[in-house]
Amino acid sequence: MPRYQTKAPVQLRRKKLKNGGESLYLDIYYDGKRMYEYLKLYLNPERTAKDRQQNREIMNIAQEICNKRIVEIQTKGLLIVSQDKLIDLVDKYEKNAVYQSAIRRIIKLVNDRADASDVNKRFVLEVHSCIEQLDVAINTKHLYFQMFCVFVRKLIKKEVIREFTLPKNDFKLEETRRMFLTLDEIKKFAEVKTNYDTEEEVKRLFMFCCLTGIRYVDAHKIKYGDFEEINGRIRLNFRQQKTSGLEYYDLTDNVRRWIETGKDDELVFKIERKNHRTYECLQRLVERAGINKHITFHCARHSFAILMIELGVDIFTTSKLLGHRSVATTQIYAKVLDKKKQSAVDLIPEI
Repeated sequence: MPRYQTKAPVQLRRKKLKNGGESLYLDIYYDGKRMYEYLKLYLNPERTAKDRQQNREIMNIAQEICNKRIVEIQTKGLLIVSQDKLIDLVDKYEKNAVYQSAIRRIIKLVNDRADASDVNKRFVLEVHSCIEQLDVAINTKHLYFQMFCVFVRKLIKKEVIREFTLPKNDFKLEETRRMFLTLDEIKKFAEVKTNYDTEEEVKRLFMFCCLTGIRYVDAHKIKYGDFEEINGRIRLNFRQQKTSGLEYYDLTDNVRRWIETGKDDELVFKIERKNHRTYECLQRLVERAGINKHITFHCARHSFAILMIELGVDIFTTSKLLGHRSVATTQIYAKVLDKKKQSAVDLIPEI
C-alpha cells in the first residue's frame, strides 16, 4: 500500500516556452515514484482579454484532468506507466515469447519519438507511425500493430492503464503464397533416411504436423499424458496457443506410428523449439527427399489443409480440424487449389 501523503499525488505544473507561453503538465508522485504526464495544453502570452479568457478555459481543462488523475490513483492506483514500466508489463501480461519480443521492439521504436508516461490513443498512433516506417512486409506491419493493440487491451482490462478507444489497424493484409507439400511429397519425406537422433525427432514432428494440422508451437509442448483412450480410439487433448481454444484430435494408426511411448509428464517430441539448427535440419531432410521447396514447420499445417480439401473433406470440417475460429480463414486453402485446377486446365493443348 502507498504511504500516507500530506498533499495530493498529482500537481498541475507549468513550463516556460521560448515564445513566452507555457506548457502544462502533471507532476505525479505516488508510492515513492515520480513521473510526468504532458497534457499537450498550452497557455498563450496574455496580451489581450481574449488571451486571458482562452487561458482560463485551458487551465480549467487541465485542472479537470488533474482532479481526475487524483481520483484514479486514490481508487485504482497509478494508471499511468512509464516506458520502462511498460516494458516490464510485457513480461507480466504477455505469455507468448514471440509476442513478448515483438512488443518490446515496438515499444523501443518510440523511445525517442513519443512520451510514454501515458499510454493513450496519441501514443498508440505514434506506435502506428513507427511501425509504418519499418522496412518490413505490410503483413508484418499488420501483425506488429495487432500484437501491440491486443497487449494494450489486456492492460486496460486489468485496469493497469486508463480505458480509451484504440485506433483501427489500417495495415491492409496482402495475400501471400502458402508453401505446402503434396501427398506424393509427404510420402517422399516419410521415406527419407535419417542419420542421427535429432534428424529422426525432426522427421517425426514434421510428419505428425502434416498428418494432424496441429501447429508446431502446439505440437512441440504435447506430453504423453495429453493422450487418452475413448471407445478404442486414442484422442489428443490440447490447448491452442494462438487462440487459447481447447481442441482435441482423434489419432489414426497413420499418425500413431510417428509417436513413441513415454511417461505422462514427458514431452512427445524432444526438440529445442527456438533452435535454428532444428529448421536447418528440416530443410536438409526436405532436400534429401528430393523436394525442391523452402519448407518450414508451419508448411506442415498448410500441407494438411490442402490435403484434406484435395481428398474431398468439406471446408467446414477442415476448418474444425485446423481449429480455425472462422471458415473464411480456411477458404484461403480452397483458393490455392482453385489455382492448381486452373493451371491443370490450361495444360490442355489447342484442339
